[in-house]
Amino acid sequence: MLSSGKQWHAPRAAFRLKAGQTSFAKRTEGRKSLAATKAKEKEMKDAKEDERQVGSGSRSRLEIGADDEMPAADTSYQGQEGG
Repeated sequence: MLSSGKQWHAPRAAFRLKAGQTSFAKRTEGRKSLAATKAKEKEMKDAKEDERQVGSGSRSRLEIGADDEMPAADTSYQGQEGG
């Protein structure tokens, strides 16, 4: 039951925005560390991709150029004579 004169809603704290509470120097430091982390991750991904390309052992169709030699087809007739 309600007691007279009591609030039945829980008391709330005042609404205050979080923006503007960190200093500019602290934000720029955080951005620099994030950029360094992203650069390191990209470097690691590139190294992994290079290793994958070298380790596969097969060449893709795009890597075969015009100067590469293709084996000539054998055109000698192997079937029956006169038929």
